[in-house]
Amino acid sequence: MRSILAIIIIALMMTGCKSEAISNTPTVQPSELTIIEPNEQPNRVREKVVIYNLKNADGSKAAIETIYQTITEADLVDVFKQTFEEAEPLKGIVKMAAPTYKVIIGSSEYYLLIGDDKTDSIVNLDDSHTMFRLSPSNTIKIREILSWSEPEKVVEGLVMDKKVINQNNSYRVLIATNWTKQEKNTMDEWIEKAEQKHELAWYEIDKEVYLKLNISQPIAVRAANMQLDSLPPIRFAITVQIIEPEVVASSLYLNLIEEELYNQQLLLTPIRPDKEWILDGIKPSRYTVSPLNNETDSTRLEQLSIYIFNSKQQLEEGLKDFQKQTELINMLYPRIYKLNNAMIFYWAHGNMEETAKLSSYFEKAVKLLLEK
Repeated sequence: MRSILAIIIIALMMTGCKSEAISNTPTVQPSELTIIEPNEQPNRVREKVVIYNLKNADGSKAAIETIYQTITEADLVDVFKQTFEEAEPLKGIVKMAAPTYKVIIGSSEYYLLIGDDKTDSIVNLDDSHTMFRLSPSNTIKIREILSWSEPEKVVEGLVMDKKVINQNNSYRVLIATNWTKQEKNTMDEWIEKAEQKHELAWYEIDKEVYLKLNISQPIAVRAANMQLDSLPPIRFAITVQIIEPEVVASSLYLNLIEEELYNQQLLLTPIRPDKEWILDGIKPSRYTVSPLNNETDSTRLEQLSIYIFNSKQQLEEGLKDFQKQTELINMLYPRIYKLNNAMIFYWAHGNMEETAKLSSYFEKAVKLLLEK
């Protein structure tokens, strides 16, 4: 089985020879580093990253610089910018290796030193006395980009599942790729289709991005060209872009909620009531609800409404709409649970001062759904 470590091993083959000296003489002026498209206004400048391969950078001979890569893809430019911004300064006296690359981002110039371990280092030419260490995950991203003869393609997909791997504190999302808005499938149908076409894979991503993603959310991923041979395979994401900031109103998210409630041993039976509360134009899915394998008098069954809004903002507007519609009505109010852009009304018997018999089921289900 190949592992992400293989990426590091390949990149280490590019390591330059060591020396204590670093040349600080820039050869490319900042004015050469921007691209202005013919049809763009001069103040709309697209950044790029220019990477030079260095030879004789140990100071023993005149340094030779040749262009190694020019990166114009916005997401990859952001990888370099974020990686260098997050680099931590090394304390004390540090023996510097000869730099392998010079990296120019906008008006800033850096030396990139490929390390012998899982981390690389940079030196800002404006402060050549300080070395900064890249994080292991950012090192993998930079080494992967350096190994490309051309950028890996961006693929779009839907988030099908999420999980945290506690052994190595990694964050993974299951993505079904080649998704289109025109197709309307359930979550099971999407997974089955993706498995058949080998378009289902786990992607290891940064924690900050993981926490922003929700099940059924469309995203775009640019990944490393190597993967772990598992079913589904495991890939390392270089960039992740959220296509839509909120979870879309779709049957996927409704199915996910239904599945989790079933996992909590609740039986949902769809019904069509004569009257339903329509909130901000959204009509809910209505069910009777009862514990699994527990016979309940059909006349005593409690009910459930699940609303899937287009956004969290619309959810709040829907809640205000419900309060406005019911402010003059004497009625039993539902227990309300909010999760992302979904809202659950649990129509329990008894008033709000009483403990509803199924409250613990819903509380656990909502907690688990919010963690996904």
